[in-house]
Amino acid sequence: MMRTVLLCALLGSGCVRYTKQPVEWDAVSMRIEQRAPGALDYEGALAFAREHNPELKRLRLEAEAAGLDVPPTSVNFAASSLENNAVGFVDPVALLKLGPRGARARAAEERESALLAGLRERDLEVAASIAEAYLVERVLRNITMPTVAADPAHFRKAGLASSAEAARVTYAREREQAERFTVEAMRRENLARLRQLLGVSGAASLSIVTPEEQEFPPLPVDPDLFARPDLAVALGRFQVADAEFRAAVLDQYPVFAVGPAFNWDLVSWGVLVPVRIPVGAAGPARAAGKRREAARLAVETALLRAQEDTATSLARFEWTAAQERAARSGAHAAEEDLQVALAHIEISPDAFSHLAKAAPDAVERMSRVRTVAVDAARARVALARAYAWPHVGGER
Repeated sequence: MMRTVLLCALLGSGCVRYTKQPVEWDAVSMRIEQRAPGALDYEGALAFAREHNPELKRLRLEAEAAGLDVPPTSVNFAASSLENNAVGFVDPVALLKLGPRGARARAAEERESALLAGLRERDLEVAASIAEAYLVERVLRNITMPTVAADPAHFRKAGLASSAEAARVTYAREREQAERFTVEAMRRENLARLRQLLGVSGAASLSIVTPEEQEFPPLPVDPDLFARPDLAVALGRFQVADAEFRAAVLDQYPVFAVGPAFNWDLVSWGVLVPVRIPVGAAGPARAAGKRREAARLAVETALLRAQEDTATSLARFEWTAAQERAARSGAHAAEEDLQVALAHIEISPDAFSHLAKAAPDAVERMSRVRTVAVDAARARVALARAYAWPHVGGER
């Protein structure tokens, strides 16, 4: 009996203990509010996100858990005082992580690899979103709205402007103010999105140090399509399905165990060889085989989608860049025309009609620049992500 107690104590010493860990909103909020990133450039923001973004940390822990999720094997022991005997047996193949248990262990390793690939894919998404936030901030910060420095009411009172011309200039002035408000609101929205990516609260001190290089993010000259993490995820899922199919095939076969049998009344030893014969295990094996074939087709689907993504991202990048160049050129011309019109009303009393045409055009064109420049920034980041730009792609 003492030996049995000692054996149980020895086995129990390696067990994991449960500890209660409740989730309370006050504690969660306090933990988030303690993070104060301050002023960050892109590299600093990316490093901060990898340390504090709860989703990235969750995916990393789930991958680690998958690698540890190997099924246990049993060491069986029984004693009877009525029959004066004791038996014990264990499956030595399972104990050595061979056979079905070994196949399950390899499947756990493949699940860990697949989840790590999923972590890299999400890391790419977070990194690209941070790059987009930085690039959008640079675009919005550099937007300079034209100033319509003329009060149409004065010209209308003096009889130098018609009601239609005064209304057009009034519209231009109001649109100018609305655009300024829109730019500031977009910057606040962009900053809020960045805070979520970094895992910081809305009250945390955070300022964006925009990238100095014009070609940000840089685009690879010779992109490698197969470096994309989504393809690694699809391949990892196939490898998991293959490992689970292997385990299901091994589960069809009998499992032998071996151990001693002792009769203390006769003081004799024997050998116990129990056999477990699975019945109906062919069905799960066939199902696992079909799941593996489905995973193989998912790899093909992922490759086709990756090819489509790179092609459409490149097309969108090219046309948005062209639209931005045209919009900036038009805005520059309209700004020049507005300045001429503002100069003319200082020296020519009948020049207000020129201003009535130039002011709305200048404001509208700069508004167009804001729209297409933000679109072009997002398209550039999307192309870098499609190419799995290593700087954006994160952990490899």
